[in-house]
Amino acid sequence: MERAWLKQMRKDLNMSQAEVAYILGTTQTFYSKLEKGQRYPSHTSAKKYAKILGCPWTKFFEDEENTSPEGGESKEG
Repeated sequence: MERAWLKQMRKDLNMSQAEVAYILGTTQTFYSKLEKGQRYPSHTSAKKYAKILGCPWTKFFEDEENTSPEGGESKEG
Protein backbone atom coordinates (compact mmCIF):
# COMPACT_ATOMS: atom_id res chain seq x y z
CA MET A 1 0.00 0.00 0.00
CA GLU A 2 1.58 3.22 -1.18
CA ARG A 3 2.51 5.85 1.39
CA ALA A 4 1.16 8.86 -0.48
CA TRP A 5 1.95 11.11 2.49
CA LEU A 6 5.65 10.22 2.28
CA LYS A 7 5.80 10.78 -1.46
CA GLN A 8 3.99 14.11 -1.08
CA MET A 9 6.35 15.17 1.70
CA ARG A 10 9.32 14.48 -0.61
CA LYS A 11 7.69 16.38 -3.48
CA ASP A 12 6.95 19.33 -1.18
CA LEU A 13 10.68 19.42 -0.41
CA ASN A 14 11.36 19.34 -4.18
CA MET A 15 13.74 16.41 -3.73
CA SER A 16 14.40 13.16 -5.54
CA GLN A 17 14.15 9.78 -3.85
CA ALA A 18 17.95 9.55 -3.98
CA GLU A 19 18.33 12.91 -2.23
CA VAL A 20 15.92 12.00 0.57
CA ALA A 21 17.52 8.56 0.94
CA TYR A 22 20.95 10.18 1.31
CA ILE A 23 19.67 12.50 4.05
CA LEU A 24 18.02 9.58 5.83
CA GLY A 25 21.17 7.47 5.55
CA THR A 26 19.59 4.69 3.51
CA THR A 27 19.61 3.58 -0.12
CA GLN A 28 17.38 4.94 -2.86
CA THR A 29 16.10 1.40 -3.43
CA PHE A 30 15.00 1.00 0.19
CA TYR A 31 13.50 4.50 0.29
CA SER A 32 11.54 3.77 -2.90
CA LYS A 33 10.13 0.64 -1.25
CA LEU A 34 9.18 2.72 1.81
CA GLU A 35 7.21 5.08 -0.42
CA LYS A 36 5.52 2.17 -2.17
CA GLY A 37 4.63 0.55 1.16
CA GLN A 38 6.64 -2.54 0.27
CA ARG A 39 8.97 -2.22 3.28
CA TYR A 40 8.75 -1.06 6.86
CA PRO A 41 11.67 0.50 8.71
CA SER A 42 12.75 -0.81 12.09
CA HIS A 43 11.30 1.17 14.97
CA THR A 44 14.71 2.76 15.55
CA SER A 45 14.99 3.81 11.90
CA ALA A 46 11.39 5.05 11.83
CA LYS A 47 12.13 7.30 14.80
CA LYS A 48 15.26 8.63 13.05
CA TYR A 49 13.44 9.20 9.75
CA ALA A 50 10.51 10.88 11.50
CA LYS A 51 12.80 13.27 13.34
CA ILE A 52 14.47 14.27 10.07
CA LEU A 53 11.21 14.50 8.09
CA GLY A 54 9.16 16.08 10.87
CA CYS A 55 6.40 13.50 11.11
CA PRO A 56 5.22 11.02 13.77
CA TRP A 57 7.35 7.85 13.66
CA THR A 58 4.25 5.68 13.97
CA LYS A 59 3.05 6.98 10.60
CA PHE A 60 5.38 4.46 8.91
CA PHE A 61 3.33 1.64 10.43
CA GLU A 62 -0.08 2.97 9.48
CA ASP A 63 -1.60 2.19 6.14
CA GLU A 64 -4.17 4.17 4.23
CA GLU A 65 -7.02 1.93 5.46
CA ASN A 66 -6.03 2.13 9.16
CA THR A 67 -5.21 -1.57 9.45
CA SER A 68 -2.10 -2.95 11.09
CA PRO A 69 0.62 -4.36 8.82
CA GLU A 70 1.39 -8.02 9.24
CA GLY A 71 4.86 -8.68 10.57
CA GLY A 72 5.69 -5.00 11.17
CA GLU A 73 9.40 -4.65 10.59
CA SER A 74 11.64 -5.51 7.66
CA LYS A 75 15.40 -5.46 7.50
CA GLU A 76 16.93 -2.62 5.53
CA GLY A 77 19.23 -4.80 3.53
